[in-house]
Amino acid sequence: MRIGIHLVLLFFVSSTLFAQYTDQINSNRPGESIGAFSVGTGVIQFEAGGEYRFYKHKGYNNSKVNGTIGFFSLRWGFLLEQLELTYEGSYLLDKLTSAIVTPNPTYKQDGFLRNFIGVKYLVYDPFKKEEEINVYKTTINELCEMILKLKESDLKVQYNPYSEDDARSMVKNRIGSRVKAEQDLGFKYKYELKEGLEKLIQWRIATGTDQAK
Repeated sequence: MRIGIHLVLLFFVSSTLFAQYTDQINSNRPGESIGAFSVGTGVIQFEAGGEYRFYKHKGYNNSKVNGTIGFFSLRWGFLLEQLELTYEGSYLLDKLTSAIVTPNPTYKQDGFLRNFIGVKYLVYDPFKKEEEINVYKTTINELCEMILKLKESDLKVQYNPYSEDDARSMVKNRIGSRVKAEQDLGFKYKYELKEGLEKLIQWRIATGTDQAK
């Protein structure tokens, strides 16, 4: 008997719940929810939705109201990644049939129920970690000149181009990425190029691998 009562209560009391799991709150209905982040610089996003309404007064006059409401929003990311201009509005279009007098008169209503314009700026994002990446490239020629200068050497760089059948001639640039080295190899650099070369030269001299000038 208790099981039957519980099932009846579950059937009549339960309701449907909707949930979403994303990095930010997305608006499935204009004006209902909005995330902390902008849509992106130069991006324009438009959302629209509708609602149908029908009301009937069951009291003394039995008047009826039926119509539609349109919801829409416009989001524009401009100037900065954190900056966004937002517009939200709703438009009503309905009909009221009054039963107070006979014949029943009908009144039409239309117009904006809401107009909202605002600016949103993301002040702080605790989950965003920006890493400044050095995109400066050092050519082989620049590397050689730097080593010779640090060693105070009078040697000159000689250029021996690859032959046409050498596969190395097809590769014009060899770019090492410290980000990839850290991700794939676990290597973290401590010194900039010039400082690292100075320490390498000092180490080679100290260990007898190289000779001081």
